[in-house]
Amino acid sequence: MLLVLGAGFGGLLAFWALLWHQLQPVTDPARWDAVRSEVTGLGEGLVDHFPAPIPEDAGAPRLFFRRGFLQGGMTVQLRLALPEPRLRAEAERFRAMGLPALPDPQPPPVLLAPTTADGSFERHPDDFEIFVIDADPGTSSPWNHGRLRGASISLARREIVYWAERW
Repeated sequence: MLLVLGAGFGGLLAFWALLWHQLQPVTDPARWDAVRSEVTGLGEGLVDHFPAPIPEDAGAPRLFFRRGFLQGGMTVQLRLALPEPRLRAEAERFRAMGLPALPDPQPPPVLLAPTTADGSFERHPDDFEIFVIDADPGTSSPWNHGRLRGASISLARREIVYWAERW
């Protein structure tokens, strides 16, 4: 009887450990290669437009990755400070890749991942140019089980945010 209770408790503990792992966001930029590999393994091309390694000339890298779990969607963002010529080159690349128009109905707004202690998401400030390179509203109802990917660039801040979402 004690063995059965111990096995049940161990299974419950393992379940909670898995749940905790799935719900905790990854925010350490040193883990970018592992995150990119995990998301690439989904086979949907969600991070094909992200840099493979974080560029050496990038400053202040910030990563936010939350795995999808049950009804919660997956979000990945890599925010970098880059020299202005690199930002201009990325903007041209995304203009060439971008959608001419968003699907109707339009997707929900992409929010910037938490960068403050309170952990809240924020809208892009007005100085960011947003490039949507893929928008799939999904098959059930508008923007349910869909995906959205692109980048946002602020020349004023010298920042780029690569982002992808699937829900």
